[in-house]
Parts: sequence; structure tokens; C-alpha cells
Amino acid sequence: MELIEQKLKTLTSYHGVIVNVRLDEARLPDGSTAKREVVEHPGGVTVLPLEPDGTVWCVRQFRYPFGKLLLELPAGKLDHGTEEDPLLGAKRELSEEAGLEAADWTYLGCILASPGFSSEVLHMYLARQLTPT
Repeated sequence: MELIEQKLKTLTSYHGVIVNVRLDEARLPDGSTAKREVVEHPGGVTVLPLEPDGTVWCVRQFRYPFGKLLLELPAGKLDHGTEEDPLLGAKRELSEEAGLEAADWTYLGCILASPGFSSEVLHMYLARQLTPT
């Protein structure tokens, strides 16, 4: 049996600054139907800025959903409504959030953070040979 679900209908309930939210009706492999909530997200990037001695640069960010400051790797969303190159987004976020640029970039792959309900793809990069911007 194929494990593919076919979208039958879509109702977009929210158009936001960062995300859109929709409710789909999907046909399941056994022929029945089910509701699927989907958060459409433009995708994002995260950067692991690594010094030769093993030091990793992090930033403190207030995250509203958690109501507190978190210690994170520099990261951010890709420009909504564009096909922004993830490497360009990673370079922008490293500069904006950590005040750094890197001469050596390695793509580490991507993560589907919450594939059960979100379309977000998070691209990960290793940044080395760091200098202040």
C-alpha cells in the first residue's frame, strides 16, 4: 500500500507576517478522509560559528512563545515569498545576530523541524574562519 495522502480541499484561515495557517481535507491511503492542519513557513537557516579552539558563538534571543531569553545559534527565517538562497540567508543572519562573517562555509543538511504540521525546512551551516563585521 502506498502511504501517500491526496489533498482534496484547502481552507486558509490565517495569513501572517511569518506563517500562514490552513486546514486541508486529505484522502488517506485506505480511501477515508482526514483533516490536516498545516503551518506554511518560508523556511530558515541556522549557523554553527566555530572558532579553531572549539569555541562556538551563540546569541541570546527573547522568544515570545516561551516568554524568556534563550541561548541559541545564530538563526533566522528566509525571506517570505522569495526563493532566497539559504547560504545568503545564513550569511545575513551570522552578520546581523553575531556581528561575524566567515570565509569558510559548509552545508550540514536540513531539518524538518515539525513535519507533522509545519512546512518549515531549516538549513544548517558550519561557519569557520570568522572575523568581526
